[in-house]
Amino acid sequence: MNDIDSFQDICEKVEWGERLSFEDGVRLYQSNDPAQRGQLAEMMSCCKIREIEYC
Repeated sequence: MNDIDSFQDICEKVEWGERLSFEDGVRLYQSNDPAQRGQLAEMMSCCKIREIEYC
């Protein structure tokens, strides 16, 4: 798997504004790819910024 594909379910939760589970957090923590975690963090940040802009 490459980049974000191995965390597709987590990406979908982020896009829909759902909370991540404890297990999701463990998977992210155990990931050996910091770039992948960074992409998810950026995605979450962008989602938060959109929420603030539309309030």
